[in-house]
Amino acid sequence: MVAADPYDARSAAGTGTTETLAKVSLVACASLIVTDQFRVCLGDIFGRYWPETWFHDNPSFIGNGTYGFHPFERGDDLGGFPSGHAARILSFVVVWFVTMPRIRAAGAVVSLALLLSLVLMNCHFVGDVIAGAFLGGIIATYAVHLAKLQTTPEKIYS
Repeated sequence: MVAADPYDARSAAGTGTTETLAKVSLVACASLIVTDQFRVCLGDIFGRYWPETWFHDNPSFIGNGTYGFHPFERGDDLGGFPSGHAARILSFVVVWFVTMPRIRAAGAVVSLALLLSLVLMNCHFVGDVIAGAFLGGIIATYAVHLAKLQTTPEKIYS
């Protein structure tokens, strides 16, 4: 009788070894860091106010009617476009979407709930969330490609 190797454990989704999970986690974290840096730069370039006042009486659309883009201006009251929350969520989750297809449904439900809450709680405008999600998704897809973590149909349906 051969004892099971404890280091060859499967993930909760039933896919991949611990080495694979470690590599996917590393790529997801790297994707998140790169996305956050891009988002900060884009926030400085676009300079958009948030919909609601939430930080030291910052100007906002609901709070005092301030709306619009102010390109290349910096400050704590600017930077609502693209949404950093949406970008970070998608940059992390899309790596898992692409590499671990069996957990896509759970990731989609959690991501969608978080993205909707950003709009419903007046943290961001809809366009901010869409742009942030697009930014995070693009960078995550590129990170998966660079790390050569693509999943083939044979791996998905086996």
